[in-house]
Amino acid sequence: MLCELPRMKNHVTAKCIFAIQQLSRLWLALVVVALSCSAVRAQTVVWSDDFERADPTDLWTVENGVWELGVPTFGPAPNALGFRAHSGTNCAATVLGGSYPEIAATRLIRIPSFIVPSANQNPRLRFWTWHDFSYDGLDYGVVQVKVNAGAWLDASPHFANSGGAWVRSGVDLSAFAGRSVQVAFYFVAGDGFGVSPSVAAGWYVDDVALEAGPYALNNPESFESGYGDWYAETGLWEWGRPTAGPGVAHSGSNCVGTLEAEL
Repeated sequence: MLCELPRMKNHVTAKCIFAIQQLSRLWLALVVVALSCSAVRAQTVVWSDDFERADPTDLWTVENGVWELGVPTFGPAPNALGFRAHSGTNCAATVLGGSYPEIAATRLIRIPSFIVPSANQNPRLRFWTWHDFSYDGLDYGVVQVKVNAGAWLDASPHFANSGGAWVRSGVDLSAFAGRSVQVAFYFVAGDGFGVSPSVAAGWYVDDVALEAGPYALNNPESFESGYGDWYAETGLWEWGRPTAGPGVAHSGSNCVGTLEAEL
């Protein structure tokens, strides 16, 4: 038995070391999973609005007319369910059932102010947009931000001409981090001075949200499930299955391209 004892001790020691190694691997795996889950949870929607409730004017107000909230019967092409909104049945639009007037300067304002998350949380406004403006060069839309009781400030480039189909757009709000703000969609239509046509279908907005947290960027990005954390700054860049241009995506079925009408 004395000759066997060292072997037993070595055997027990080896088994203990193996068990510790397995526990270490398990702990490492749990840490990786926990970090992954926390990263997913860290990307949060602070607030969102799809305009689907009975009276969306509880959170939005219109300055100088034109903007309407409800079921669109004009503008974007009907989707597979026969609705023209990006999702559901309702959206906001500069006239839900026809072209906007020739002269307008109107805001759709979100009534509640909110504190913009800190800059290291990458605060951003996300929304789906469809627009078709007169090509006279006078009509445009822009996202605006107002700090406290200050003046409205442009927070995005101008949306102009035509944007194709519904696209996901966004605005980086880091410059307003920690401040109390309101957001608005501001639309301007100038006098066409006889240019025909000087009006068009207008601006349609849906599924507005304030997001914060780390960006989720895949490497590589296949675009098989949508835009991910990419967005089209002023329209045109659209997601889907291409039917023009190359005719097929590089891999899989979907890609992004300029003008979804040709995807």
